[in-house]
Amino acid sequence: MMNEGREFEEAVRRIARALWGDPEGGAENIGNREFDGVFRTSDTIYVLECTIQRSTSKLKNDLGKLKNAITELRSSKRDYEIVRGFLIVKNELTADQRDIIKPFKKYNICVESYDSFRSRIFDGNEYLMCRYNHRFGSTYDFENNRSIININKFIPMNFINKKTKEVVNWEKFEDYIDKNDRNIYLIGSYGSGKSFSLYKVFDSLACKYKKGKSYLCPVYINLYEHIGQRNPQEALMRHCELIGFKNYMDLIKAWKAGFCRIILDGFDELSVLRWTGSRDRLKEFRRKSMDLIKNFIKDSPVRTYVIVSGRDNYFDSDSEFKDALNITNDCLVLQTTDFEDTQIEMYMKKNGIDIEYPDWLPAKPLFVDYAVRKNIIPKMDKNMSIYTGWDSILDMISDREASQHDSIDKEYIRLIIERLATYARKTTDSLGLFSIDDIKNVFREITNQYPDENSMPLLMRFPGLGQSSTGEGRTFVDDTLARAAMSFEIIKYIKAPHQYKYPLKSEEIADSISELTINIISDFMINYKSESSINVLDVASRKHNNSFLAMDIFTIFINSGIHIKNPNNVKIYIDEGISNFLNFSCKEQEWAKSVILQDGCILNFVKISKGFNLSFLPVLESGVYIYELQGVRPQQWDKVNIEKYSDEAIVSSKILKYGDMPQSIRVLITILKKLFLQKGSARQESAFYRGALTQSQKAIIPDILRILKKHNFIYNDVTADRRLWKPNRSYSNIVNKIIANPLDEVHPMLKEIKDL
Repeated sequence: MMNEGREFEEAVRRIARALWGDPEGGAENIGNREFDGVFRTSDTIYVLECTIQRSTSKLKNDLGKLKNAITELRSSKRDYEIVRGFLIVKNELTADQRDIIKPFKKYNICVESYDSFRSRIFDGNEYLMCRYNHRFGSTYDFENNRSIININKFIPMNFINKKTKEVVNWEKFEDYIDKNDRNIYLIGSYGSGKSFSLYKVFDSLACKYKKGKSYLCPVYINLYEHIGQRNPQEALMRHCELIGFKNYMDLIKAWKAGFCRIILDGFDELSVLRWTGSRDRLKEFRRKSMDLIKNFIKDSPVRTYVIVSGRDNYFDSDSEFKDALNITNDCLVLQTTDFEDTQIEMYMKKNGIDIEYPDWLPAKPLFVDYAVRKNIIPKMDKNMSIYTGWDSILDMISDREASQHDSIDKEYIRLIIERLATYARKTTDSLGLFSIDDIKNVFREITNQYPDENSMPLLMRFPGLGQSSTGEGRTFVDDTLARAAMSFEIIKYIKAPHQYKYPLKSEEIADSISELTINIISDFMINYKSESSINVLDVASRKHNNSFLAMDIFTIFINSGIHIKNPNNVKIYIDEGISNFLNFSCKEQEWAKSVILQDGCILNFVKISKGFNLSFLPVLESGVYIYELQGVRPQQWDKVNIEKYSDEAIVSSKILKYGDMPQSIRVLITILKKLFLQKGSARQESAFYRGALTQSQKAIIPDILRILKKHNFIYNDVTADRRLWKPNRSYSNIVNKIIANPLDEVHPMLKEIKDL
């Protein structure tokens, strides 16, 4: 900030040193009077005065002072030397000031505003005008379908300091930027608002520069426009050509002189050419791709720092990320976060929307912005199909990536997302664990081609994927996106079971479909008048021997409530699979009586409404396990193992929205459900941080785990660098009571957690 005269003087001297090539020039006495700067070249002496005062008396005094200094120096100068005086004022000259200046021009005195003087070395205002008309990273205006966006729609974000783990709000983030005392790295997953945040940083720095509050002109470079470049000067030259700024040499000179704040957006979009595709050289490939960034940092003047951003899934681990970019301990690394509920509400109100944000949409800034701009949320309020909403979102993701990687069609990108989400079902949390070879193989499955040097950068930063908790491969960073994307492969199978082969075998599936997946496919069937035959189940279970898929489709058919044809009274046998939720409530479910669920089937929650014709129920063999049955208890299921019977439903998807429930109890319920109700014998600690949790809720997870362990509800197992938490099944009955009535203190542990 240059609100003090001393700081203004130093800024002017910096410009003078660069302009006149005298690094030793500075304040000096002439005739027993001190001047703000004296600079010498081979043939000229420049005498400099500067002021932030606007009074005419001050102006006359400084002009007289310069006149006397010039006269004295001329009497003693060498024959070939020229003496010139410069008076630099902070603001534009008024008409009265110009009249005062006129008589002094004959003494070779020049009076200029700060803006005019600094434009002698670099016209930053012209650069900024050109730069505002060019795209900023991956930002996009979905409402008007253009890359130039309205900065006024910005909502301040929060970040996580990777070193200290503290939450950094926007105000503190701007303080870090203003201090300009270290290189800053902003990392985050796909759609987490990195480019929009840097655009806001650029705009803030540009405003300060134009108002004369900073001598640093922000220079925002989209790294995807500089693939293969290593030399910063060449990058600045191309950057100027792209934005239409003709004086590229002035920009290079200004950067070298320390008058620019370089912002490099998208390190994950860089690549070096002629990569062979060798897996052994993958880390070297990524490290070499960072040469341009490292050279910008190395060649920048002292006390001139760089801001860098990129996706956190580009590198396999934090150590590789730090090594590839030469990140030292004095650098600041910040991680983006999803929007919290208050931020989403603020953003929607700012855009004139006063309804609740759908819980089936992720809280990532990109998705929130897209849903607002494309009018998805208001349509949802009018019963818009969830299928249509997610179909639109997946198209948006694919379009966005294809616009930056023209070597891959958007249709292929979408199909790869869907296939990866389907393969993610191999893990118990449906988030997957993919090596780069796994991702390459999916690319080959979809495109029938091997990935080349143009497509590999996209695969290494593929949307929706991030580093796994072990640093060994990639995983979906958001289970909502994964579970939505996997829905579309099942839809293809339901539409054409004889022609379409589902990518997973029954024994490969480790997780059942979620409520979101059920709702998306049900919406498709209901809103698109999709008629299905029970033969789909027959093909899945008998022809394709995929009972797990058959159970998925059975679950979807039951919960959609649509009419399923069975003209030949075909019997369907499903011998394994898990269903999280079955709701028997309407006469259209008569076909279900032809389904026989065998010993390997698990039903987590079954609801039978009063008045439902019990003869329509499927046949359950004695080895079928039902965790919870709600409503009517059918006589024909007497031999079935039913863990819990109740007449009140617990809607797990709303657990975080109970208004009277303390947030610590809300988080407790989600943890208990993941440990005790979902399939699998253990959960990685990172799994508890996923889902619709605010930063404050995430912050208390370690304390909740500690209390649960203290009371023997859970125990942890540290193996192979994985922190696993396992449920103590002897506490299952108490856990069921807690989940059913979370506000009743059925165990002392609850009071400790309420007090957090």
